[in-house]
Amino acid sequence: MEHTMSKPVNRRVAGFMLPVVIVLSLVLAACAPTLREAPEQDPHLLYGQATSLKNAGQIENAHRLYLRIWERYPNHELAPESLYQAATLASRFNQARAIDLHATFLRTFPHNMHAEDSSLQLFVLYREQSLYEEAATLLIRRYPLRPTLQWAELGISLVRQQLLSGRPLKALDVITVLYPSADTEPRETLVGLWSEALLQVDNAGVLMERRDEIIDRTLSELLLARIEALEHGAPPADVPVPGIVPGLDPGAGEPGQDQSLPAIGVLLPLSGRWQPVGDKTLRGIQLASQVFTSTQTPPVRYVIRDYGDDEPSLPLIVEELVRQEQVVAIVGPIGEKASEITCGSAQDLGIPMVTFTQAQHRGMEGSYCFRNFVSVDIQVKTLLQVASLMNRRSFAILRPDDHFGAVFTELFTEMAPLYGIEVVRSMTYSPQRVDFKEQVKSLAGIEDPDPAVPQTQEDKRRSVPVTPDFDALLIPDTAINAAMIASYITYYNILDVRLFGPSLWDSQDFIRVGGRHVEDAVFVSGFFLESQIGFVQDFADSFYYTFGYPPSVWEASAYDTAVILQNLIDGGPVTRAQLREGIASLKDYPGITGATSFFSDGTSDKVIFVLTVRGSQVLEIQP
Repeated sequence: MEHTMSKPVNRRVAGFMLPVVIVLSLVLAACAPTLREAPEQDPHLLYGQATSLKNAGQIENAHRLYLRIWERYPNHELAPESLYQAATLASRFNQARAIDLHATFLRTFPHNMHAEDSSLQLFVLYREQSLYEEAATLLIRRYPLRPTLQWAELGISLVRQQLLSGRPLKALDVITVLYPSADTEPRETLVGLWSEALLQVDNAGVLMERRDEIIDRTLSELLLARIEALEHGAPPADVPVPGIVPGLDPGAGEPGQDQSLPAIGVLLPLSGRWQPVGDKTLRGIQLASQVFTSTQTPPVRYVIRDYGDDEPSLPLIVEELVRQEQVVAIVGPIGEKASEITCGSAQDLGIPMVTFTQAQHRGMEGSYCFRNFVSVDIQVKTLLQVASLMNRRSFAILRPDDHFGAVFTELFTEMAPLYGIEVVRSMTYSPQRVDFKEQVKSLAGIEDPDPAVPQTQEDKRRSVPVTPDFDALLIPDTAINAAMIASYITYYNILDVRLFGPSLWDSQDFIRVGGRHVEDAVFVSGFFLESQIGFVQDFADSFYYTFGYPPSVWEASAYDTAVILQNLIDGGPVTRAQLREGIASLKDYPGITGATSFFSDGTSDKVIFVLTVRGSQVLEIQP
């Protein structure tokens, strides 16, 4: 047998190599990147990075980072928001995971501000996964607490699915919960579904057990009629269906509207990528029309058209509204491009139109096209007025290299001298950037540390105050990015610089991500939910009661626009030309979105809300 033996190790070589290995290890360790507690390890910055990933379309990476915040910092103020965001994003790629996370969120944070929306998302996920039992249980638990129209509509869709899947008794359970608090229109639908469910039950004894649970007279009469029919062998057709006229589809047309009333066209993206904004805008108009109240509705009717993503079709839709529907005015569309397309048609056809766009409106005498939104020029003017009153005279601007940032900066720089303000420096960054350390250092004139100096010395440098040659910083970007930039202002101990920003900062993410770093920041908004103005609070309360969520600037702007047109029409018959003159002569209208004035060239002006952050709360200020 052959044996293999190792050669003996040369002790002199081993003795020489050991110090070499040690020295090389020390050199490599010195060259390796130094790990230190970086600012992005703060939960606020982690949250900002997760949100930036989400905005960039990196959904799964954003989901994992949100989930890491929740798991690593379960007691932090951002834990509920992070778990909610993780659950919401999970629904895009793993619905089973999303169901588990939403259920965890509701168990852990039952009274959180997102509990209602999380419940709605969970309900939809249950339904899409055909988990009808779980969906029904959730709805029966949530609806009595918040009997909103949205829950009613979701409940109706669930009832229809239960009936299609042969579960009439479960459908009856859901209708029993929905019906007492439902408005007139959902009630009529629920009555029809109640009758349909009864027809699917052929056991009188099962229905008798439910008789004492029904407190509503209409449902009770239908139940008793079905029981009697079953006991006496009567055919199912003998069961009455109150409120449903044979041959009429309750969802077809607009039977509730008087066709003789003046018509207002509504032109919105109710499908496609801008559908969420279109839906918000439509709800503002619905609230203004008072269709959900018992009070008398305004003497107008609305003709609604959806243009989705097909903006080139807008001129044809406008012409159809004018020539066929005989509308006297049009509300919408939304956005700069859509507004430009339709304004030409409105002018050619002589139809007053009120659009929703931030773009600066180039006035034209005799214009039929007006704008009622918190535009860039109104925001810039307000910020400059406030800065002047606060004696902030030297501005630096740090902006994204995109259209909004460029337009905002150009207008701000152009108007600044009118208010005695100088823009001393302006810098750009990529919209995809999530780390703003280098931009902040360059803006404030902070030099890079000497490579020969140990890293700990740079940490000491940060304790040295930096006083730049500007006392205000404008960041025309999103709340997330602005908050992350603000954290580096603090990180590098840059003193006496107040942050100014656009209405994009009016987001809960601004404080969540920025925390103490955004204290005393100044920004504007077209609508402030917490305003102490009485009629603003009345609007917010009424909207929340009707739709189950707090309104934004979209709903508020649409509400104001609809009310303005309704008031101008309410005086009696009005021509399009008269209505245009009425809009153009309106001055200082006390709207939900601020005092509003229109002018004959189509431009408008607003006194919008000025906000600041104090003690981690957004407050309205009067500079």
